[in-house]
Amino acid sequence: MIVIRTDLLKLIRLRGIAWFGFILFVTKDAPEYVVREEKIHGWQWFGMWMVAGFIMTLFYVFHWPIWIGLIVGYFSRWLWYVVEWAIKSAIAGSNQYANVSFEREAKALRHDPNYLDKMTIYSWMKYI
Repeated sequence: MIVIRTDLLKLIRLRGIAWFGFILFVTKDAPEYVVREEKIHGWQWFGMWMVAGFIMTLFYVFHWPIWIGLIVGYFSRWLWYVVEWAIKSAIAGSNQYANVSFEREAKALRHDPNYLDKMTIYSWMKYI
């Protein structure tokens, strides 16, 4: 994974963000646990790319419009994220960003320096 340290994230009040699983942006003064949290999100992206490949294969096999499969596959992580957030927010009646399974896994285990070695790409499913 490529880690880019920049203070531009402070303009949008972030300490880190993972882009497409292999590019991580963190602030220059971000502690190691923030970098680790973004690396966890990077592995979550990778797992959802596997789901995306499956979705695109279905579109190809059934001769559905491949461009729709590409869009759905490419944005599968964000689609999952938004759907899970909407359902949990509707049930709880408030913004449930912190209860999205991707966030719960990353926040719960960001202080474990060995977690990246023992996690699987679908370990976030335990937090649904």
